[in-house]
Amino acid sequence: MNQTPLSVFWGDDPPPAPRAPSELSAEMTLVEFFHHYAWPDCLATKGDCELTRKDYVRSLDYWARLTGNPPISQITKRTCSQFLRLLRAVEFRGRPISDNTVYKHWVVVERLLEWTGPESRSVRQGADLVDRPPRIQGPRRVHEEPKPGYSLEDLWHWLQVLPDKARGIPALHTTEPAAWWRAIILTFYNTGMRPGTLFRIRWEFVHGQTLRVPREMVKGTRRGLLLYLNRPAMDALEPIRRPAGLVFRWERWPKGESTLRNHRDRLQAAAGVPRLDFTAFRRTFITECGKISPLAMQLMTGHVGLGLRMAAEHYIDAGQILADALEKMPQPGPIRQRMLF
Repeated sequence: MNQTPLSVFWGDDPPPAPRAPSELSAEMTLVEFFHHYAWPDCLATKGDCELTRKDYVRSLDYWARLTGNPPISQITKRTCSQFLRLLRAVEFRGRPISDNTVYKHWVVVERLLEWTGPESRSVRQGADLVDRPPRIQGPRRVHEEPKPGYSLEDLWHWLQVLPDKARGIPALHTTEPAAWWRAIILTFYNTGMRPGTLFRIRWEFVHGQTLRVPREMVKGTRRGLLLYLNRPAMDALEPIRRPAGLVFRWERWPKGESTLRNHRDRLQAAAGVPRLDFTAFRRTFITECGKISPLAMQLMTGHVGLGLRMAAEHYIDAGQILADALEKMPQPGPIRQRMLF
């Protein structure tokens, strides 16, 4: 079964429309319940970012397609078990979606179903639309070994082929393709940003060598991210600098992702490097920066534990720690000595 979501992230996804509790009913669908109650009254109010909302929308897209989107009053244990069975048969890029993807979508559905029931000590967001929401034994998360990242040799070979192999992409208008790809590679590697964050950053967020990403663009944080742009990243960004606007000029990411992936795969093949996705840059950054300063790595990626968060938010000079560590990052080839082009 090769299914695609019903909604397009940036098109058909309706805006949140909160309703008074008296207007909620068990005759609403789970999708309507999310848009009229769960997001505006439960998630948005505690500061969850727009990327989190898109994750919920994607899961509900699958729910609506695979179950027919029944009213909440008609959702049974059988509805849930059939949803999981059909979800496991969904294909993405020609292969069944992973067990952890099934788990991720089920967690969203399960949470929303809990919120349709009565309020309790464990479910404080209960809307009391049904007496007993259906509960089944859901899938478990599979703890896999970390996937590989890029080696520094891989990145150097990739950078070397750019002047001859990088082709123009219509969406980028007049941006010189080799300079654009060089900025992509070295910014990804030297910051560890997720693709969904990197392609949405704007020049207005850059202050000297500091990049302040607002919280609505970052998962898992209530304060956004304070990132440091080391000298190799700044040098790579300089040729594509503009006074304002998106740094990488890729409008409405993730639209057009398949086009960018095709260009990336072609360049990787020309360089003889593994065909890994953009997230592999984050894995490489975490590995290399973690060797230098585990604290700086956690601050840059937003992976800060409870004990460290108190220090990071109230005591330590995060900017100085990041600057000291990031300027020590090993670079592919003689990046520090000369520019490729």
